Amino acid sequence: RYHEALRTSFIWEEGEARQVIAPPPGKPLPVVDVSAIPEPRRTELMQRLTAELADHVFDIARGPLFLYQLLRMGERHHALVLNLHHLIADGWSLQVLQRDLFQVYRAFADKRPSPLPPLPFQPADFAWWQRRVYAVEGLGEQLAWWKQALTPLPPSPTLPIDQPRTGVLGLKTRHVDVKLPSGPTQALRMLASAAKASLSMILLAATNAMLYTYSGEDDQVITTTFAGRNRRELSGLVGLFLNMLPIRT
Repeated sequence: RYHEALRTSFIWEEGEARQVIAPPPGKPLPVVDVSAIPEPRRTELMQRLTAELADHVFDIARGPLFLYQLLRMGERHHALVLNLHHLIADGWSLQVLQRDLFQVYRAFADKRPSPLPPLPFQPADFAWWQRRVYAVEGLGEQLAWWKQALTPLPPSPTLPIDQPRTGVLGLKTRHVDVKLPSGPTQALRMLASAAKASLSMILLAATNAMLYTYSGEDDQVITTTFAGRNRRELSGLVGLFLNMLPIRT
């Protein structure tokens, strides 16, 4: 009920995407009780049920784009599985959702009402406001600036690789975490402080230098994500506000 984005689907109408906000669902939280199954089969079943929910193919027009299921592992051990389509949530949203869930859970466990304050507005209100701003100011000046900044685009850096690329992008991806030891991390923070720059700026410069070392290309465009929540009212909303920001060096 609280976050309209979790009840939103999208239809294509008159050449534009439009939001459709469904009423709050009347059905209770679905619970699957696997507590009677002995280990390790119980954990294997939990992983399989979680994978099935994660592999769900969403219908963007019909919805819902938010799925949830509670797995009862034991009398005091439960697993809440959530699956949100990226159209209605970004990484920031997951932090908001977790925080709100914890607050509501504690209140309901103590038989208190929800402590969440009324939201100033919802993502649909923000979209309406943004359209009005662009209708008045127009996008022409902004588009002209970006076209000048990015035209012509430099070629992608030619990097040494150990296997030939197929040229076809697939859906399979891999997430690789790189953890720096405390020594280099502290040195980077000190360098950022001395240069009056953020740690992100220092790491971006290092990435540019690395790409130049391997490719020799001195004109590069690296694209990063921008949270898009540059207004205080957006900080407590679940929704997709991020945008892609190309940085040309």
